[in-house]
Amino acid sequence: MENISSKLTNLGAWLISTVFSPLLVPTYAIAIALWESILTIVPLSTKIHVLLTVCLTTAILPAAFIYLLLRLKKVSDMSLSNPRERLIPFLINILCYCGLTYALYLYHSPSWLIMFSVGGLAALIITMIINFKWKISAHGAAMGGMVAFIYFLIFKQLTFHNLTAMLYAAIFITGLVGMSRVIRERHTMMQVLAGIINGAMCVGLCMWLSI
Repeated sequence: MENISSKLTNLGAWLISTVFSPLLVPTYAIAIALWESILTIVPLSTKIHVLLTVCLTTAILPAAFIYLLLRLKKVSDMSLSNPRERLIPFLINILCYCGLTYALYLYHSPSWLIMFSVGGLAALIITMIINFKWKISAHGAAMGGMVAFIYFLIFKQLTFHNLTAMLYAAIFITGLVGMSRVIRERHTMMQVLAGIINGAMCVGLCMWLSI
């Protein structure tokens, strides 16, 4: 019975880690901006184009490159468990975020949305640098950035609907994601907390600079 419980716990931790992967969280955040902020007035076709661009640059392309590295035996697994194998994937992600920032500029996005991408880029660079000495959590950074993003929308009254419940949900999910990383023994609690602070600070400060 204990073995079954342990397997279910690990399965739940894996599922949470996958659904809220750092590759997917930016797409969720932009979707919130497009459908729950003042940007809800943007035509549906434009929303879809923007969302597909975000998904392509921050999820599909990085995942494809990681899979290619896996096939070439440059990395051990898709989750990049070995910190020594993370440099090339990090550099690829940095280039993708640069592309996203430029794409958002071409879409004439508001400055706060562009700076959200810049904040994500900054958090990614910091995570890469720290990773040389310490395996800071990229999952934590992504979720910390998400919380800061939603809080910014609420604080600056950029929301079309009341997002207070969504903010609480994001904080709760951040805790779940952190626990899942510890349960799967991918990080220590301190590495998760450091990642959350990194993401929240980078996204929050960059977005504040846009106003």
